[in-house]
Amino acid sequence: MIKQKRAIQKSFEHSFVKIYYNTSMQPLIIKYLTQQLEAALKYHAIVLDDPENLHQFRIALRRMRSIIKLYMPEAYAFSEVLKQIFKQTNTVRELDVLLESLNKKHNSELYKYIRQYKDERYRTLLSPDVLDNQKHSLKGLHSEFIFFYTADPVTSLFDPVFTLYTKTLRAYKKTKQSASTAQLHQLRINFKTSRYALELLHTEGIYYAAKEIKQCKKTLDKLGAIQDSQNQLDLLKNICQDHDTKACNKILKKRKKILRKLRKSSMN
Repeated sequence: MIKQKRAIQKSFEHSFVKIYYNTSMQPLIIKYLTQQLEAALKYHAIVLDDPENLHQFRIALRRMRSIIKLYMPEAYAFSEVLKQIFKQTNTVRELDVLLESLNKKHNSELYKYIRQYKDERYRTLLSPDVLDNQKHSLKGLHSEFIFFYTADPVTSLFDPVFTLYTKTLRAYKKTKQSASTAQLHQLRINFKTSRYALELLHTEGIYYAAKEIKQCKKTLDKLGAIQDSQNQLDLLKNICQDHDTKACNKILKKRKKILRKLRKSSMN
């Protein structure tokens, strides 16, 4: 394991230092954050038109927050703004995913009930006032972080992501089926942060990270399936309390089995 880690580190450092020695990371980070902020604002303007728009909006928020936390940890206030906006969309996104997973023909009554419930949550959680506040907060970020950020040598781009990636991969390989939801969620967050940072290095030609990115995506698919399944199960439990039908309880039992299988196939 130690030899493997040193080999990976040597590969990282060789490609990295060779290309970007003695340059500044400030323009690169600011450019990336600006691009993601523009994407967030683009999808935020049409967030109510289609569930996919909300999904893409959340991805842009997550990418910004991941890069800020990894490379600008002192800028916690910016990360907190993004976190609060992200949390405001959690429930509606989970309902979107739940609806997409249901067979509309076989569960027409339950589907209709959940669709109505989702529409109500959209109106409440993403009201015009909420959306206006979100837009104002996002537009205020760029002018603030561009002056806040102090450039460091570009070598600091490499160290944080290498450390996080290797540590997270090692932790995942030791994770058992009995791992808590919180543990799996943290692993997923760390893999996403690793992926976004590695994609940044890869896209900018700093390091050829195709192998590591592929590993992150593969693991994220597994952890994402578990988290989606857990979220759907939690939502269904609440829904079935108010909508106690055979169809609802039948799906609830089925989803419990699916979650157990996902954990078994994804963990040691």
